[in-house]
Amino acid sequence: MPTNTDKIDELSNRVTTIAERLENVRKETEGLAELAVQITVHSERIDVLRKTTDVLVDMSNRIAVLEQQIKDLKEKTDETSRRRWSVFQITVGAIIGGIITLAITLVKYLLP
Repeated sequence: MPTNTDKIDELSNRVTTIAERLENVRKETEGLAELAVQITVHSERIDVLRKTTDVLVDMSNRIAVLEQQIKDLKEKTDETSRRRWSVFQITVGAIIGGIITLAITLVKYLLP
């Protein structure tokens, strides 16, 4: 039968073992707390990245719209240039036709 001293030594060893295990659990808990902080930081960064991505998508859409508007504006400018050139050609033709008609009329009246 174990003596009281043996029992005390055994209990002392068990308490030491439990204390060591408790210290290990405390260290692991601290490590988990650090991980929780890192997770929180990363979650905040992910939120910022999501917002940034949303802004970039919005900007990309706006750029696409602006590019389309620029393309439309260039097409309208080209069409306007063609119309102006057509009007210029018609006007020049009319002026030249008028000058020719005037010249013919003058020649008919001056040369009987």
